[in-house]
Amino acid sequence: MGALCALALAGLAVFYYFCDPSKSLLVPKCPFKLLTGWDCPSCGGQRAAHALLHGHIGEAIAVNPFFLLGFPVLLFVIAVHLRLHRRSVREGHELTANDLLLLRIRKIAVIIYLIAYLAWFVIRNI
Repeated sequence: MGALCALALAGLAVFYYFCDPSKSLLVPKCPFKLLTGWDCPSCGGQRAAHALLHGHIGEAIAVNPFFLLGFPVLLFVIAVHLRLHRRSVREGHELTANDLLLLRIRKIAVIIYLIAYLAWFVIRNI
C-alpha cells in the first residue's frame, strides 16, 4: 500500500514537472471556477505544484499559498494511515496508546484543515 502511494505521488510529480498546467490542455481545469467564476480553495494548486517542482517557491505562494499548508497535512494523514495499516496487518488489530494518540492528532489536524479550507475559500473571494 505504501509503495503504491509513493509510486502514485512520484507519477504525479513527474507529470506536473513536465506539464505546465497554465499552458497544457492535458490538465483539467477547475469545474467550480468554470461554472461560477469564483476561485475554489484549491484553484492554483496544480500551478503551485508545478512551480514548487521547479524550485519557484515564491511563485507557488503567489498562486495558492493554501497549497503549501495543505500538502504537509496530507502527508501526515497518509503517514498515520500507512503506519496504522502496516501495524494492524503485521501485529493484529490492537491499537496502542500511541496509535490512539496519533488517531486523535490526525482527526484534529483534519478538522483544523477543513476549517482553514472554508476560511480560505471565503477570504480569497472577498
